[in-house]
Amino acid sequence: MSRSSTNKALVYPLLGAALALLLTGCIPTIQRMWDAQPVSGTIIDGDTGAPISGATISLIVSPDDPEPPRTATSNAQGEFTLPGSSHVGFHMAMPASYLASDQWTIRHPAYPDAVAETRTIAPPTGEQHREITVPLFAHIETTPVQDCPYFHYQQQLRQWIQQHFNEEAQRPFQDSLLTLCHDPERIEKILAPQEP
Repeated sequence: MSRSSTNKALVYPLLGAALALLLTGCIPTIQRMWDAQPVSGTIIDGDTGAPISGATISLIVSPDDPEPPRTATSNAQGEFTLPGSSHVGFHMAMPASYLASDQWTIRHPAYPDAVAETRTIAPPTGEQHREITVPLFAHIETTPVQDCPYFHYQQQLRQWIQQHFNEEAQRPFQDSLLTLCHDPERIEKILAPQEP
């Protein structure tokens, strides 16, 4: 086989692959991507509004994830910060975007566990800082519920949201209302209007 035939044999598949990528809207680029978005917030007592120090905020990860979960502890003002991280590398630029979500557990020895969720636009080509307020409730039932592990917390959260915020201000809390709940009957109960 001649050198020119060999070059054509290599070039044509590469041109075909490049054309296919362009037609699908995927363009190879070198750009910054965010591996973890920055998250900060405040942990408060849902009944008194007082800040809670010493609460642990942890990203929920798969048990076989080799990386330890991102974790922070709230300070005396109930505040916590989880810095973001990014890298510059070779990526396929995609024209479509979607919402990516992270789920967080919040634990404190004096309160039942709580859950929160943050959502960002993916692919994560820019920094999207998220700030959340998480109320903890000392007096809620802690019996586990299958397919909706934070059901009792989420029911209380729904009532707390309705009591403290108008419809517009409730939106930042909506993501956490159904986190990890897969039981349609429980979802209906969480979303049902609560008695004051």
